[in-house]
Amino acid sequence: MDAVTLPIQKARNVIIYSQLIRTLPGEESSGGAIAEIVEQMGYVQIDTINVINRAHHHTLWARYPQYKNGDIYTAQAQDKSVFEYWGHAMSYLPMKDYRFYLPYKQQFNDPCGKWERDRLEKYGHLMQPVLQRIREEGAMATRDFVSETQPYEKTWWNWRPVKVALELLFWQGKIMVAERKSFQKVFDITERVLPDGVDTTMPDEQELGLFLVRRALQAFGLANQKEIVDHLRVAKKNVILNALKQLVADGEVVPLKIVGVNRDLEYYILAEELENIDNLAMPNDQAFILSPFDNFCIQRDRMKTFFNFDYALECYLKPEQRTFGYFALPVFWKDRFVGRLDAKADRKEKTLRIHHLQFEDDFQPDDSFIPTMQNTLDAFMHFQNCQQMEIARITPAPFDRLFLHRA
Repeated sequence: MDAVTLPIQKARNVIIYSQLIRTLPGEESSGGAIAEIVEQMGYVQIDTINVINRAHHHTLWARYPQYKNGDIYTAQAQDKSVFEYWGHAMSYLPMKDYRFYLPYKQQFNDPCGKWERDRLEKYGHLMQPVLQRIREEGAMATRDFVSETQPYEKTWWNWRPVKVALELLFWQGKIMVAERKSFQKVFDITERVLPDGVDTTMPDEQELGLFLVRRALQAFGLANQKEIVDHLRVAKKNVILNALKQLVADGEVVPLKIVGVNRDLEYYILAEELENIDNLAMPNDQAFILSPFDNFCIQRDRMKTFFNFDYALECYLKPEQRTFGYFALPVFWKDRFVGRLDAKADRKEKTLRIHHLQFEDDFQPDDSFIPTMQNTLDAFMHFQNCQQMEIARITPAPFDRLFLHRA
């Protein structure tokens, strides 16, 4: 099939609509809103960094302002509309997609990676006793296993033996995360966690590849091969690319050439999305403060290619190597990234401390932006369970005079 030519502005509209606007639950949504968001995006990444509310909470709040930190845990433990497993990384995933993660779980019975093989050899003998205890005693967290005879080193990559055994069982699919308590995982055997009626049939490679391509294009709107392969990392590259080739041949997926992208890359879009491209609802004056792990901005090259926004997460760098701060959050408004916000929630003092609110040098806001952004900052402050806000620095200089500093 010949590629369809698309101007970059239309491509941006597709991306914004698919990854942001379409992920906003409707006004009638209530308990099902979390499941709707996860379903549209394909996954919500879990992360441990908590200088502000953790990434999975933040990603959901950005789209659903009524969100409370326990909502995703309710969806997991009570509604059972989502489950936890490897997706893009460790993620919350739609329960309806459960069967498509079975092949990846099966790989851990005879893992090909050296790290996994070493741990299976070293700690595999603990897996059956640990599994038996959970089967007999019910859901358990690592801390519930108190007797250990094997010495261990307290380092990130050398977990205590029972923790490794639990993770290996989890990776193999013999146990699942039944719930989280204060962010700690509580495991139970899989058959007691899965809700009734979940499809557990094993997909073949072709079916898995087709699922992953469709999932990626639904989430991204449009994407190149690398982005499609990287969306959900649970199959080999050739499985996904063979499925993409089949979907193009069948006319379900259409190749694109984007005019204005300074890279000779072919992109792809679902045919039904292309048909509706001129009828997309575009954002109003709403401003978004996004997590670095948000699906909308996790692909850094994509941000730079389509939005000319050069962003990097710098919390893993030494302080002297950082340009924008420890945990700078992208700020999006209308159809562009307009800046970034480096913040920390001081939970003891109930204060949101904004170290630096930095806007792009070429950003020229209209009169609606400042009050909109101030309202978004207030909402973000309350989301952090803070009662006041302190802004240490705002750049460039004209913005410093426009914003109200809260102390």
